[in-house]
Amino acid sequence: MNTSMGILNLCRRMVSNNANHFRGIVIQKELESGIEINAATVSKVQSYMEHILNGEEKNGLHFYQAQSHHRIFSLESHPNLVFKTDANLDIAIAKKFSMKNRLENILHAKKICRTHDLGLLVIPNIRLFSVNYDGKNFHFIAEQKMDINPNENAQEELFDQHANHLNKTIGQLALFIMKTGFSDVRWRNIPILNNDTDANGNRKIALIDLEHMTSIDLGLFGDKLFGVRGLVGCVNEQQGRMIIDMAKRILPWSSRIELYAQRALNSRKIELKHYDRVKQFYATKGIVTGRERIEVDLDALGLNLDEQNNSPVRPQSLGQMTRQVIDGLNRWFKKLLMRKS
Repeated sequence: MNTSMGILNLCRRMVSNNANHFRGIVIQKELESGIEINAATVSKVQSYMEHILNGEEKNGLHFYQAQSHHRIFSLESHPNLVFKTDANLDIAIAKKFSMKNRLENILHAKKICRTHDLGLLVIPNIRLFSVNYDGKNFHFIAEQKMDINPNENAQEELFDQHANHLNKTIGQLALFIMKTGFSDVRWRNIPILNNDTDANGNRKIALIDLEHMTSIDLGLFGDKLFGVRGLVGCVNEQQGRMIIDMAKRILPWSSRIELYAQRALNSRKIELKHYDRVKQFYATKGIVTGRERIEVDLDALGLNLDEQNNSPVRPQSLGQMTRQVIDGLNRWFKKLLMRKS
């Protein structure tokens, strides 16, 4: 009898393992859908390798991030893709932040989203490939470019602007963090997709950087020491309370986590009050885009604007010189904004 039960349990485990393996293959094939990497692509990336590793932009090569252990960039020849690679193989492998580890995280994330029906979370399609350079084999991820605003400040504003259509999405993301330990939660890693909602008008967000899956607490509540906002630090007060209530129902709770959660919520409440004051100031001053010209009421400064300088070469009044300074600042800001856009 015991032998029969043992054989039956073994068969069940084998069937379960085979089913999981098959599901993993299916998910990976789905993730690779539409991402074509051919010999020409590999050759193009290889031609840029020196600049990629040095974090140097070149014609046709644009960086999103160039950090100590990885590079994120795009190529003009492949406008629908974002490329990611390890700049320092030893650090990446030692800290388990390599592209292969990232692929494993993405596969796991995809399984979690499917298992728990997290349809408002969108994981971009990806494909892993390798390039040989200087006797080393560098792994790359080619990732589907999402329709998002990549600017983190813009995403902060979008989270506020679309708050009423994000409640269900935030709930799904909170559950995702609890199931995966996704920990590097900040606006730029969870951007709102442009013009993409479900049938009920709920906004969708993209999960574009799943490198770090190390701590549920960090993912939910953040930590200023590590420079991580956490989900509570990205949402409004009502949504922050919702996240904490969900965590209390799902996770093993303790006084330590309670303190951690309330500290995160209180910190966010202070930020939101400051943000409201800034919005009120913008409204009062007529600032809408942040690209408005600097305008100064010179008469209100209480200065003698007709006072002349003592220059024999270029005599000017104080009013003329002040206007030149303001015009110069406006030209400088305009050029700065054009470079950033």
